[in-house]
Amino acid sequence: MRDKENKVENPEKGKRFDRAGLQLIYETLRGITADIFFILLIAYFALLLIESVSKGFVSFHLNLNYLLLIAAICGILYALAGGEERGISAGGKLTFVDGSIIAALGILGTLIIWHMTAHAGTVSIFLSIGTGIFIAFILFVVNQPEET
Repeated sequence: MRDKENKVENPEKGKRFDRAGLQLIYETLRGITADIFFILLIAYFALLLIESVSKGFVSFHLNLNYLLLIAAICGILYALAGGEERGISAGGKLTFVDGSIIAALGILGTLIIWHMTAHAGTVSIFLSIGTGIFIAFILFVVNQPEET
């Protein structure tokens, strides 16, 4: 049921759908789902950090499990839609901005782990530094372009 203009006929209603229009709708919904997923994930971790520092400050008003559930559903939809490639900018080379973001996230991870394990004494320092290095290493490896 195809004609020369690359249109598919809807046998139920006799209407025609343009493939380019459907592709545009698909790309738009995939982009919206990706944006919602990343925004909710960042909001979840930020609120979780606030909650861990000040117990009851967030959980009194909002159950973070609902936010995580919505973020997970959006993440699954994004993954099923074939999420776009995200990686190091500038053609596979690590730029100063990319390195700064990776270093900042590693330091932030170190501070969070140290805050959560400070009651353990000296071992918390080694644990938090090791975790920060691990976070930075994983972010660096994940952002490497695939070799073909």
